[in-house]
Amino acid sequence: MQSTASTWFCATCGAANEVGESVCFSCNQARGGYTNAPVADSVELLHGRYRLLTQVGVGGFGEVYKALDTQRNERVVAIKQINLRGLSPQKTIEATDTFNRELHILSPLKHSSLPRIYEHFTDPDHWYLVMEFLEGETLERYLESRLKQRSYGSANTPGLLPSEEIFSLAFQLCDVLDYLHERQPPIIFRDIKPANIMRSGSGHVCLIDFGIARFFTPGRAKDTTPLGSPGYAASEQYGRAQTTARSDLYSLGALLHYLLTGDDPSETPFQFAPLPRSNPPLAGMQQLEALITRMVDVDSSQRPASAREVKEELQGIASLVEESAMPRLWSPPPGLPPDPEAEGALQQQVQIQVQKHRSTTRRKFLKRSLIGGSVVIFGTGIIGALLTSLASGNASQSIGQDSGTFRIQQGVTNMALSPNGRLAAFVNSGTDVQNGSGSIYNEIHIYQIEQGSVSNVLSESPGNIGRVINTLAWSPDNKHLAVGFTDGTITVWNISAGVAESTFSGSNSTIENMAWSPDGLLIASSGVGEALRICKTDGTVVLKYAGNSVSEIRFLAWSPDSKRIVTQYDSLNAQPAQTFLQVWDVQTSKTLFTFGDATTIQVAWSPDGNRIASVSTDYNVNLFNASNGGLLQSYPIHGDSSADSFWPVQLLWSPDSRYLALDNSDYTIQIWDTRNDATGNFPARTGRSRTMLWQPDDQLFIIDASQNTRIIDPGGI
Repeated sequence: MQSTASTWFCATCGAANEVGESVCFSCNQARGGYTNAPVADSVELLHGRYRLLTQVGVGGFGEVYKALDTQRNERVVAIKQINLRGLSPQKTIEATDTFNRELHILSPLKHSSLPRIYEHFTDPDHWYLVMEFLEGETLERYLESRLKQRSYGSANTPGLLPSEEIFSLAFQLCDVLDYLHERQPPIIFRDIKPANIMRSGSGHVCLIDFGIARFFTPGRAKDTTPLGSPGYAASEQYGRAQTTARSDLYSLGALLHYLLTGDDPSETPFQFAPLPRSNPPLAGMQQLEALITRMVDVDSSQRPASAREVKEELQGIASLVEESAMPRLWSPPPGLPPDPEAEGALQQQVQIQVQKHRSTTRRKFLKRSLIGGSVVIFGTGIIGALLTSLASGNASQSIGQDSGTFRIQQGVTNMALSPNGRLAAFVNSGTDVQNGSGSIYNEIHIYQIEQGSVSNVLSESPGNIGRVINTLAWSPDNKHLAVGFTDGTITVWNISAGVAESTFSGSNSTIENMAWSPDGLLIASSGVGEALRICKTDGTVVLKYAGNSVSEIRFLAWSPDSKRIVTQYDSLNAQPAQTFLQVWDVQTSKTLFTFGDATTIQVAWSPDGNRIASVSTDYNVNLFNASNGGLLQSYPIHGDSSADSFWPVQLLWSPDSRYLALDNSDYTIQIWDTRNDATGNFPARTGRSRTMLWQPDDQLFIIDASQNTRIIDPGGI
C-alpha cells in the first residue's frame, strides 16, 4: 500500500497543510490530532506482509498506523511512516536524522517500558519502522479524559491523579531511565512529557518517540542541536551545556510537579510553585517537595545523581504518604478505651518500615525478608507469623464470635489480596451448633498486612447450607470487596466502613468466578445456566447471557480498558460437548468473535491488551491475538498430561506482559518469556495448595497454605 497524501488536515480547524509542516498555517495549532480513522481497504499489503488497519497517530514528518503482520499469525504491530515526498532539502535531512536516530538507539534496547523495533524498510517516498503495538493512550490524553470526567483530586489528592497512581508512574519511569542511563554509552531521552508516555489500561507505562534522544559523549561542551519541549526541558537543553542523565531527571521532576499540582510547566518554564497542602496534611509531602525542588534545580550538579537514587527516595516518601492517607481500620472493641501502648507501638512500626524503604532498594528488602524466613511477602506488604494458623486452616478461634454459640471451624476456605498488597481477606466458614440445630456461617477477616493484625471482621448472617462464600474479588481501588456465594448472590462490602453496601443476584446458581473491571465500575460473574452476568456495583444489569440449562462459564478475564471481556463457554448438553472462547463487547452486549477449539481450563488477558492466553486440556498454553482470536503461539506444558494434578491451574501475566507463569498444581512452576519464546521450569518448593503473585520488578512470589515461600526470578530463561 502506498500513501499518496501530500497534505495533512488540522484536527482543530480542518485546514489543509503541507505534509512537512508541524504547525497549522491557519490556527497555529501543533500537528498531532487524529481520529483513529480506518485506512481505506486495499488488497495490496505494505511490504508484502502488513495489512494496515487504522491511523492511530500523526506528528513530526509522518503517521503511525495499527497493522497486522500476515507472516506472524496476524500479530498486531505499529508502523511509523516517515513521509519524504514534497519536503525541502533541509526538512529531508531533519526527517532522515530523526528516523536514523530512533532506529539506531531503540533497536538494541529490551525493556518492558520501551517499544521493540521488529524491522525497518523503505520505498522511494517513505521510510518505515515496524514496532511493537502498545495498547492504551498517551498520558496526555489520559489526563485530558480524567479532567473531563471530573474524577481526579480529593482533599488528600489535590493534583491530577491519586498519590498511589503518581508514585506507580514515577517508579516505572525511574526504572526505564535507570536502564537507559546505564547503557554504554548512556542514552539521554531528552523529551519526557505526557505526550511521550504511553499508558495501558492497567497503568503500565512506556516511553515513546526517541526522535530527539541521543548518546552521551564524554568531553563535549554542549549538544550539537538544542532540542526539548518547553517547560520540561532543562536549561542545558537550550544549548548552554551538554545534556546528561540529570537532564532527564529535571524533566521527570517537572512532570511530577505537574501531576501533583495541575500547573502546566510549559506555561511558566523554570518556575515551580510549592505543592498544595492537603487537609488533613499528608505525611511525606514536605520530603516530596524537597526532592522535586532538587530535581528541577537549574544547576544540574544540585540534582540527584541518578534515577535509581530518585526511586529509592520516592519509595520512602510513598510509605509515609500511604500510611498518612490510609483510613484507620483498627479500633478498640466497643466499651474499651484506646490502648496508648498499642498506639505507640503501631507508630513505631510504621516509622521502622519507612526507614527500611529509605535505606535499601525494594528488591533487596524483599529478598532479605524472605531469606530471614520470618515473614511472607504478598504484593507490597508483609504477612506476619500470626497468620500461620489461618493460612494452614488450623485457626482455633474466630474473632468476634457469639459466645453463646459453639462453632465448628472449617479453616480458611478462600483468600484474596487487595491490588496494592496492603490488605488480605481470609474467609472462614463453618457450622454454628446450638440446641441441636446448625446453620452455616461465613466470616471475612480483613488484615492490615504491614501491621500483621486484624482490622475488621465482615460477618455474614448465618444461612442455610446453600449460601456459602465461593469466591472473592477486590475492587481496583482497594476499597471494596465483592463476595460471591453458592446461591448465586453477590455482596459488595465497603472495607473501611465495614458495611455491606449492596447485595444482588449474579447468577441463578453458584458464582463460579468473579472479576472487577479495571476501571472499577462493573463486576462480571459466571456460573451454570445463566452463564454470564455483568452488573454495576449496585446490581444494575449491563449484560446478561443466559445460555441454556446446562451451559457454563467458569473462567473469564477483562481487557485492560474495561471495554471487552473474554469468557470460556461450555455447552454441556451438546453432543459432543462444545467448548470455546468468546470475546464480548460490554457496551453493546455483542459477541465480537469466537475462537479456540480445545477444552479451556484457565484464561488471562495480557496487561498491554494485545494477547489472550489460555490453558487447554491438550496440555498447551495458547496465545491468541486479542483483536481477532487468531492463534499466535502454542507452548507445550511440561509434565504428565494424564496427571490428576492438572486441575486447578493458575495462569498469570507479569505486569509488563513479558512473562507468563503457569502453576498446574504439581511441584514446579513453568514460565515463558513471550518475547523470545524461551521457557523455564522452576521448582516451587512449596505445597501444592498455593498462590502466586507477580511483583512490578518481574519477580514471582509464591506462598503455600503452610506459609512456605519462594521467589522466582525468570531473567535467566
